[in-house]
Amino acid sequence: MAYDHTQYSIEVASAAVCTSTGEKGDWSPGYVPHVVRALTVDVEVASATTTSCVVTFYRNTLGTTTTTNRTTIDTITVPGATAAGSVYYVDGLNAEISPGQELQATVTTAATTTGTNTITALVEPRWESPDNDTNMTESA
Repeated sequence: MAYDHTQYSIEVASAAVCTSTGEKGDWSPGYVPHVVRALTVDVEVASATTTSCVVTFYRNTLGTTTTTNRTTIDTITVPGATAAGSVYYVDGLNAEISPGQELQATVTTAATTTGTNTITALVEPRWESPDNDTNMTESA
């Protein structure tokens, strides 16, 4: 059997406010594991100050904000007063997100005034049978 091994971009968060810390969005792969290859923070509304916004990306257990099973994938720093339309990215990543896990985008350092972003990830499916994932159970 042949698979079309394609990379595609998914939106993790839209209009993520950068003036407060906390989780701004998450994404879970569903049926097959996916490898995160790159992450972006796209500036929609520029921060009015020089305080940077830092977005940290984590792999965590699906549906939880606790740090028990959380591992850091990477961070992106958006300098304050960055113009709308600017895109900051990290690439060369190889972080696998399996069913039962999620990619979390969390603002860990907030800008002081205004600032919103769209957060995306470039992902690639890793073709694997659900039989090999203990988090997956076939419905009867």
